[in-house]
This record gives sequence, structure tokens and C-alpha cells, in this order.
Amino acid sequence: MCLFLYSLHLSVCLYLCVYLSLLICLSIYVCICVCLSASLGSSIVMLSGMVLVGQRFGPEHPIGTVIVSGSHPSGFVLFPIFMPYLIESFGWRGSLLLLSAISLHIIPFALLATYGLPKKKRPPKEEGNEKVSLKKQCSECCPFDMQLFKTGHFQLFALTSAVTWSANYLIHLLIVDFGENRGYSLVESSSLLTTLGVAAIISRFLALLVKTVNKFSNIAMFIFFCAAATILHGCIPLSNSFYSLMAMVATVGIIFGLRFSYFMLSLIDLVPMEKYSQALGYTLSLWGISVALLGPIVGEVSSLTGSYDFSYYCGGVVGGLALIPISVYIYFNGWPLKLDKCDSLTEERAV
Repeated sequence: MCLFLYSLHLSVCLYLCVYLSLLICLSIYVCICVCLSASLGSSIVMLSGMVLVGQRFGPEHPIGTVIVSGSHPSGFVLFPIFMPYLIESFGWRGSLLLLSAISLHIIPFALLATYGLPKKKRPPKEEGNEKVSLKKQCSECCPFDMQLFKTGHFQLFALTSAVTWSANYLIHLLIVDFGENRGYSLVESSSLLTTLGVAAIISRFLALLVKTVNKFSNIAMFIFFCAAATILHGCIPLSNSFYSLMAMVATVGIIFGLRFSYFMLSLIDLVPMEKYSQALGYTLSLWGISVALLGPIVGEVSSLTGSYDFSYYCGGVVGGLALIPISVYIYFNGWPLKLDKCDSLTEERAV
């Protein structure tokens, strides 16, 4: 239902962006609010899809989650090639109208994706006790289990993934501007983003090979690929030619994709399946907050220095610092992959 409603919401918001832009007297702040609403719909569509994939495959088939998530970076492959053609042929307003229609493709997927999933059965009503207290009703229908957020392991994992992901992802968004700042053409700079997307898709299937070969835990591999992505992102400004830059971007895309795959696998290991959607939503909300905080800082650094080099160095430093707490904790205390039944994540509340 979330996929259905918010894909429709996203399509309508894109259409309103075109319609409202034709009204010259309209305040720019109204258009900004519509764009923010569209980004909210896009985020909820992404979260709903990831939760649906996790529920379908679950901990029994984690490789299925990795394979399906391979379509996630496909936008990096298509849109750098597709968008300039749309803008040149139809103008930016026409391109937004076409994107509004394209975004409706999520609706038939939303109608078919839940086919075959087990339906959640409602507990039978207790006989002789028709009146239930309001407090008990609220506790039963509350979508958030606060016990989940009180667990130190989960909080540390969520914060680490949020900061490292935002530090790396903001650099992804700057790659086209970085290429133009280096003197490359718009087509060449856009091809860097396409290379990043192709490498990220390849990395999802490469994760299958890594998963079958390595003998380390998912959380250990997640930290390893976080560290590798952070180091490589900081080395991007050291490229002195276009082809060396493209090779570095391709390597970064593969490592970043492996990092995302092991994030999904680590979350499935860490959190019980019935709380997976809550944990994923909470973690992605931290990602969004982290991007919102780091985005203006990275942009201001680029404006002050007149170059994107220092922004890449800054992203590498922030990502590296974020890995220190979880690495120290694991070194001294270890990290259980599966939480015990007596842990606060799985313990039953006393009635």
C-alpha cells in the first residue's frame, strides 16, 4: 500500500513542479515545498521496497536480498544518458512530465509484489473480556517497539552506517561537478556517474562470490568495505587523467556496492525478522539526517575553496572517524551475530 500511494504521490509532485513553474508570480518557496514532498515520497517508496524484499527472502535466503538490491543503482546508469536527451528534446519541463509518467511503473509492481507473502493473522479476541484498556490497545498497535532502539549493538551499527554512508554518498553526488571542475566536458563527467552505477550493479553479484569465499562475519566485512570505500573516496582527487579517474570511480562503485550489500546482510543478522522493517526505517532515517547535516558543510567547503578536492578529503576523514567507535568496541568486547533470546530485542514484555 505504501508503494502504491507514494509512487502516485511522487508522480503528482513531479507534475506539480512543472505546473507551478509556469506561474511566474508563484513564490519559489512553494516550489521548494513541492520538491521536498516529492523527495519524501521517493524515500518512502525506496524504504517500502527494501522492507518488502527483506520480508520476502528473510534470513533463510539473504542472497536473494543481495541480488534484488542490484537494481538499486540502475538509476545512476540510465539517467545520466537519458536526462540530457529528454532535456534537449522536450525541455526541462517536458522531461519532468515524462519522469512523472515513468514513476507510475511502481504501481503495478506494488500490486503484484505482495503475492505469495503470508498474511499476518490477528490474535483471537478474549472471551468474557470485551473491554480492553486504552493503554493496552495503544501498545498493541504502536508501530515502533522502543526496546529495539535501546539496544547498544543496534544503535552503534545504525549510527556508523549512517555517517559513513552519507560521507560517501555526498561524494557520489558531486562526481559530475567534480569532473567539470577538472575541465572535462559534461558528457565525460556524466559518464563518470554512469560508470559508478555500472560498477555498483556488478558489485551486487560480486557480493555473492565474496559471501561464498570469505569466512568472516557479515559485520566484519561491512566494516572492512566501509574502511575501503572511505580510503578510496579520499584518493579520488589524486587521479591526474580522465581514464585514471574513471578507473578509480569504478573501483569506488564496486566497493561501495559491496558495503551496501553487507549492510543489508548485517541488519538481517542483527535484528529479528519481525522487527526488520522498524530497524531498516530507523537506520535510513538516520541516513537522511546525516546527509542533511553533512550536505551544507560539504557544499560550503567546495564554495570556499573553489575546488571539490578538499570536499573529498573531508568526506574521507569523516567516514574514517565514524568507524573508530564500532571498531574499538568489537576489538575489546566482540560482536555477537545473533542476539540471544534474553536480549532486549527479543525478550517478551511482561503482561
